[in-house]
Amino acid sequence: MSFIPSKIPTSGNVQERISPKKDSPEVDPNAQELLLEYLANNSDEYRRVRDLRKKGWENSQGDEYFKKQRQDADGADEKKRRFFYYMMKSIALDLDLSTGALTRGSLKTERVLDMCAAPGGFIDQTMVMCHDITRVRAMSLPQDEGGHEMRLRNKSVNVEFRDITMLAGDMGVVEQDIPDSFPERDTFVLDRVFQPDEKYDLVFCDGQVLRTQQRSEWRERGEATRLQVTELALGLEHLRTGGTMIILMHMLNTWRSFKFIHQFSKIADVSLYKHHRHHRFRSSFYLVAKNVQAESSYAKSLVKLWKDQYKIAAFGSEEERVRMHWEDKEVAQGKIDEFGAEFIKMGHNIWKTQADGLENAPFIKGL
Repeated sequence: MSFIPSKIPTSGNVQERISPKKDSPEVDPNAQELLLEYLANNSDEYRRVRDLRKKGWENSQGDEYFKKQRQDADGADEKKRRFFYYMMKSIALDLDLSTGALTRGSLKTERVLDMCAAPGGFIDQTMVMCHDITRVRAMSLPQDEGGHEMRLRNKSVNVEFRDITMLAGDMGVVEQDIPDSFPERDTFVLDRVFQPDEKYDLVFCDGQVLRTQQRSEWRERGEATRLQVTELALGLEHLRTGGTMIILMHMLNTWRSFKFIHQFSKIADVSLYKHHRHHRFRSSFYLVAKNVQAESSYAKSLVKLWKDQYKIAAFGSEEERVRMHWEDKEVAQGKIDEFGAEFIKMGHNIWKTQADGLENAPFIKGL
């Protein structure tokens, strides 16, 4: 789990740091425009967040505030690392109080998977609250590759230090899929690290691309997509029917967020959660998917879709990557007509929490 803080726009070119650029292959401008228009016409809380962000763009103090947050995250000393670890424990505890996602009510949580586990606060807090756990599988980017220090208190958890974006074999890639001239082709892990029948009750999908990781030039394109779809595909594929997934997301008002939430709503009981303190200025929130029908035909189609997108993000052309994220305007409008009202209802408290926080933010208050 990463503790890189998400950013909100403050001034100057800060908007570019918190949302994809319009010409980015990961942005569908048609669908995004339709969604923003719908939200502006139907959600008071979304409009509050939108207007407060605009205020923030005009204030250079916001730049300094988030610059310091990035510096604290990238070069954290012992005191700050300890703070971030306990921050994650606090978020895990409050998330469970709000959603029951970790303790899962009458359901037993016996097996847990976290593919981006550092610094370890989520796992430690889950193990404190869930006494039926028999196995935790934790993975994290090695520190010498830019990953965060693992601070797990529970020594019974053996952490696998690996870059999950390179788990090509588990994502359906075979050697023939990788062009002979492809840079660093030997760094892809073609052997599967998950067994076909390996299943978990609770899966965390909360990784982020780290600024501290040194990556080759080819990886900069599509890295965020590969990370996200790897976590989602392998997490859903190895989830028991009735299990729970907790997914870190950003920018609720993007078409990408709308699409993921819509997809999961078809196979699970979905709710959204945002910490009232630690995420009050940020766009970060969690998608909590409970009672996931992981063996349904639609769930399996999502796993296949995400694995196909992994291949395109890694090896596809620019045109293929653009097409991967493109949505026909009529199709997008149909999805908004179908799910828009429910989406706004689910997002109400997310936008309200952020708007309330921004109203009192030091770089906005009094403007």
